[in-house]
Amino acid sequence: MGVGLSMAKGGAVIPYPETIPGLLLWLRYNNGHVSVDNETTLAGNIDDEDRISKWLDYSSNNNHALQSEPTDCPLFESDDNTIEFSANSRWYDLTSTIALTKEFTLIMRVKLTSVTNDSFFGDSGTNFFRITNNKSFRAKIGGTAQNNFVEGSDTITHGIGAPYYIISLARNSSNECSVVVHGGSYDAKIWSGTTTSDSDEFTISNVGCQADDAQEMGGNVKDVLIYENYLSTTEMSDMYTFLNAQG
Repeated sequence: MGVGLSMAKGGAVIPYPETIPGLLLWLRYNNGHVSVDNETTLAGNIDDEDRISKWLDYSSNNNHALQSEPTDCPLFESDDNTIEFSANSRWYDLTSTIALTKEFTLIMRVKLTSVTNDSFFGDSGTNFFRITNNKSFRAKIGGTAQNNFVEGSDTITHGIGAPYYIISLARNSSNECSVVVHGGSYDAKIWSGTTTSDSDEFTISNVGCQADDAQEMGGNVKDVLIYENYLSTTEMSDMYTFLNAQG
């Protein structure tokens, strides 16, 4: 695949996530941030705690993450060039709602500051993926029964000193849904060790909340990716390598 798991094509270097079919959204680490004052990552003039009103989609779909209300904008954290979400405010609306009817993979690289009903993705409260507490995740797909992924003893660390985790929710061709956690002491751990079955349509219009101003997430985010495709174990392993090499 080449240096940094990227592929050269026609003289251009294509980042690894773009080589996997079905990429719908990529909010990329330290790329595409635009502040309320129109300062940008590209210009290099964004300051610590600037309010980021737009996070540009690095895929070809232009499905940018937007926040029109300055007080609800996530903040830029200059210590590690991340986007800081707050558990009681700060979230994004996507330019267009994503509808996932078959296979999918949702990925977020995040250091959590809160683990009490903190939603990574959502749409109007009828669809969401969130961490419920430090031992469990919950996904509600299509407004049907909630899918719970609960560990007996393993926990997610949050707050000061917490690691960056790469957390994914995926559905395969058999409609089996699973949550996988990579980072800290976990190496691609299937959370709860089980899958649940759910074939309903999963819609996503928000990043960092369940619905506008509801069940917001607390944490610092480096990357967000959505695929209309189930990434294989090998693809996910390469994804971990690529994302962690970015900083």
